[in-house]
Amino acid sequence: HEHFYRSTADYRIKFELEDWCEIIRTRGDCQSTIDMFEDGSIEMFHLDGNHGPQSLTDVNLWLPKLSKDCIVVFDDANWVDGGVQTTGPAIDYLIANGFEDRGEAEKVTADCLIMRRLK
Repeated sequence: HEHFYRSTADYRIKFELEDWCEIIRTRGDCQSTIDMFEDGSIEMFHLDGNHGPQSLTDVNLWLPKLSKDCIVVFDDANWVDGGVQTTGPAIDYLIANGFEDRGEAEKVTADCLIMRRLK
């Protein structure tokens, strides 16, 4: 997690994106962070939150804030707990709401998907 954050922050500087891209890192209850954004205003979203059923709740809360062309980076997309893929429902919810399916999404690693919004 720290490595991804540091790499992203470094690339933001390397590619001179400071005026275009803001990195907001939060933990715990995210409602106050969600409230900072207008609906449809987020163009890239990295979700690395709860790996259980809460991941579906998180996606549901953030979905209205994502732009029509948003790119979602979904970390731990294949998280398994007790033999159950716990992040699967959240990914399915994104697909049902216009994001590309698992077969079309770019796999950064075995557990990280980059999903574009198609609708």
